[in-house]
Amino acid sequence: MIKAFFSRPGSKKEIQESLSKDIKDADERILIAMGYFSDKEMKKILQNSNATDKRIIHNYNDTAKLKIKNFESTILGKEWDRKSNLKENICKGSSMHHKFIVIDDIVWMGSYNFTSAAQECNWESMIRIESKELSMQFRSEFEYMWLFSNLNVSLNGNSCKFCGDIVQNPSNHYRIEFKVEINEQEEVTGYFFLVSCNVFNNGKEGGEFPNWCNLCNNETEESIFVVEKGPKSIGYTVFCNNCFRIKLLSYKEQLLKYKNGK
Repeated sequence: MIKAFFSRPGSKKEIQESLSKDIKDADERILIAMGYFSDKEMKKILQNSNATDKRIIHNYNDTAKLKIKNFESTILGKEWDRKSNLKENICKGSSMHHKFIVIDDIVWMGSYNFTSAAQECNWESMIRIESKELSMQFRSEFEYMWLFSNLNVSLNGNSCKFCGDIVQNPSNHYRIEFKVEINEQEEVTGYFFLVSCNVFNNGKEGGEFPNWCNLCNNETEESIFVVEKGPKSIGYTVFCNNCFRIKLLSYKEQLLKYKNGK
């Protein structure tokens, strides 16, 4: 089911009212990628949600970046370098310019930011789509942005800081490895990310790397390479972003249990 909603100058809150109902009814997830977020009224609505997975990706250039109780948050983007003289590269920085929300299997997308200007002053639109297939696509992109924001991989605009090349697609340009340290009792004692540039390492973008998730058995462009290193053996597994998040939660629980047992 697809339905369009509009916001116009005035006091009527057509988008917020309909969106609020979905937020209230959310059970599994609320995933927000919002360019600008300063609407304190929307903040209160979100804080009352009972969804299990609640996360938001803020735009680096958003000065407000409202903190929402019971929501995990991260920041994606890079400050604009207005003094840059790289004439061949029009991207002097980057913004996380999305405006989409995934609520269970519902996707909201359009021009509407979570700001009072969007709510009361601007001419805005949002489309509400109920589709499990589409929500999975947006969830996959959200997971990649979430992971990328936490890896501290600096893109100089749209250029790679490792090789200096213009990046066609970060998911193909970078190789992401997750190293897990395991002791003789097969307990997780630590882990860390390792990010490398495929161009720098292999002389060409891409490379011959597995692109099949070992958990869900689906083909994926955004592969995470998990390496479990212990005294007995080294295990190597490939996960898609969605499955990796599930696996990461398991590692976090195991590491916490190990630290508490010390």
